[in-house]
Amino acid sequence: MNRTTTPVVAGHYRLSEDAYVRLGQLRDELRLLETLTRPRAAADDGPDATLALAPRALAQCFGTLAARVDACLDEATSLSARTGQPRGEGAH
Repeated sequence: MNRTTTPVVAGHYRLSEDAYVRLGQLRDELRLLETLTRPRAAADDGPDATLALAPRALAQCFGTLAARVDACLDEATSLSARTGQPRGEGAH
């Protein structure tokens, strides 16, 4: 018995320009956090190296970033791979 399978096509999503800009800003903030935590000298990368960050401040930073990503994802409009229209539209 020979079975053929339909290839899986990833869904498409549309973002508003505002959401796209906000995602770019989030990317930039994450890169800034990376830069701030990157070792500056060989001693900073050793097994005994520490980074003085208050857990509450770090948790607040990640919580804020996560909330902003959620807001952008909420604005994403799912598109049908076949019609290129938002899901639920154009289907009769």
